[in-house]
Amino acid sequence: MRKLRYSFGDKLQLLLILLALIFVVRSFIVGSNGFQSYLSVKKEFKSQQENFIALQNEVVEIKKEIQQLKEGGFFIEKIAREDLQMARPSEKMYIL
Repeated sequence: MRKLRYSFGDKLQLLLILLALIFVVRSFIVGSNGFQSYLSVKKEFKSQQENFIALQNEVVEIKKEIQQLKEGGFFIEKIAREDLQMARPSEKMYIL
């Protein structure tokens, strides 16, 4: 069986390829566009999606309230009594 002997140039090429590979893997993991950056952006995106859904629900509730205010009557009186703590002149108000 014959032993392979590598020259200095072959060893240097192998070392350079290995260093380049290490640099590429490191850049992929911790670089500005690396995997950690991707995970951070993904987490922020999910947070913003949840915030967007919450705001959409709030818009729906406000639209319902606007419609009820346009219809008038009972809802306006309810808001005046509960939120503004108003009462009719002949009524006594007890705040607990």
